[in-house]
Formats: sequence, C-alpha cells, structure tokens
Amino acid sequence: MVRKMIVPEMEWTDHHSEGTQQVAVMEKVGDIDIKYAKIPHAKDNEIRVDVKWVGICGSDLEVYRGARTPEFLSYPMRLGHEVAGIVDEVGSHVVGLKVGDHVALRYVWGAFAEYITCDPFSAVLLPKDFPLMHGSLIEITPTILNGMERAEISQAKNVLIMGQGVSGLQLTQVAHLYSPRNLVVTDLFDEKLALSREFGATRTYRIPSQDTPTMDIVGKDFPDGFDVVIPALLEGDAIIDALDCCAQNAKLIMYGGIGKTSKTIDFF
Repeated sequence: MVRKMIVPEMEWTDHHSEGTQQVAVMEKVGDIDIKYAKIPHAKDNEIRVDVKWVGICGSDLEVYRGARTPEFLSYPMRLGHEVAGIVDEVGSHVVGLKVGDHVALRYVWGAFAEYITCDPFSAVLLPKDFPLMHGSLIEITPTILNGMERAEISQAKNVLIMGQGVSGLQLTQVAHLYSPRNLVVTDLFDEKLALSREFGATRTYRIPSQDTPTMDIVGKDFPDGFDVVIPALLEGDAIIDALDCCAQNAKLIMYGGIGKTSKTIDFF
C-alpha cells in the first residue's frame, strides 16, 4: 500500500518548560532554528515515538542548500524522514505495538524532534538487539526492493547504478545478489566507489562533475549502453542522463531523479 508522507502535528510554545520539546525548524534556505513545542500525546489510533536516530537524507541537504524548486516545499518547514526510536505511548485503539517496542518509521516527514506521533501503519517493529542507528536507514529499503523486482536483473544483463550515496550503495548490495554480467556504478567521489566495490560492484567509474554525461565516461567500455539503468541521484536531470545510458529494450528504473529537470527528452 502506498501512503502519502505525513508531517506530525506540533503545538508550538514560546519557551522551553516542563512538557515541551525541542524541534528543528527550517525558516529559510540555509537557516535551521531550534523551536519549542508541547510533547504530543498519542490519539486513540496513534503511537508516540521517542526519537533516537534520524538520518540526514540527500533530499534534506538539497532543501537546506536551496537546490529544490518551489514545487516541492514551502517555508517554514521541518526535515527528517529516516527515523528510528522507541514507542513510549500507545493509543487505546492500537493493537500489535506496545510501550518499549523499537521501531523504524516510514511515510513520516519532519522528524527532527524529540517526540513525534504517527499512525501505527508507519511503524516497522525492530528486534531489540538491532542497533537503532541502523534501523533509521530501513525507511529506504522497501523502495530499493521494489526497484530490484521491477529491474528483472539476470546473469545475462549489464546493470548501471548512477550514484553511490546511501540508497545507491544499498542498490548495489541488492543488485549484486542477482549476479548480473556486469554491475557498473558511477559516483563523483573515490571513497564511495571504494565502498561500492566492497558491496559487489564489478566496474566503477568516477564522474568528473555533475554536468559530465555518464556515457562520455563509461561509453568507451559499454558503447551499446546497459540493459538496466538505475539513477540513484536526486537531480531531475539524472533521468535524461540515464536515458542516454540505456541499450535497446533496456529497463530504466526511476529510483532517483525526483527533482525538476531543465533538459529536454529526445524520444527518438
């Protein structure tokens, strides 16, 4: 089931006192302030989570740096959606979760806070011995598994994954399990490419700049393109670049490229 991202409600106060919490609020590009809000209580159909870890996604960084177009956001706003914590209050109508459970959250935005409330559907129960820091990264895993299923990778196919951030590295790990003929990855940084080789990449290429067409770098070894292309980059222009990397009858998995593009598509 697909859910729309929700931003947990906050009741704001002017000062820090008993029963309040600190919340990170982005007032404008490059400006995050600490505000105060009352610690919320779980409604009948909600849980409250004592937040322990929130990952900093590339999308958070893009918003902070002002790289996202206005269609995606409005100010003031709250960031943070890779969340792990401990359930510390359960609504009267909630079953299956209890106080003390360790959970990772999905479909929740604005989690740079001490406590948030959410629908129990958003919670994924974690083993108590599983580090919560690692649990905060689980939020991206379902989309990665869905992308892999759609890719239909086999031992006869050449696969290209563009970008080796947290999502790109997870994609590389999972794609490696399908034993493709070549698992090729690209990134701007050598240290990320080194990690990708540990995770199963068979060929790695450093792209000199964000504006460099990928095929200018990898085309000498793969002139016909790739059977599966997965852009794990945030910029919308990544989709146009990925199209140029596709072989005849290739599959383009639109994992990334969620920003607005300024380039045109040549449908021929």
